[in-house]
Amino acid sequence: MLKLASGRHALVTNYDDFPKSIELSLELTEARDGEEVAYLSDLVEILTPLQCPIPDKSRVGFPTWR
Repeated sequence: MLKLASGRHALVTNYDDFPKSIELSLELTEARDGEEVAYLSDLVEILTPLQCPIPDKSRVGFPTWR
């Protein structure tokens, strides 16, 4: 479990049977309109030190990315 600069949390895990992959679980927040929101800045904070490319989330329908 990581505490991010935003104050939100993320869980980063890897599995022995997939040594070159990681699984990320980001904390979602609920917007005023009731939509669940994920933050691109949280994803960037995790992926940048790992030298992983930042995926284009502009076409992802759920969750809403900000």
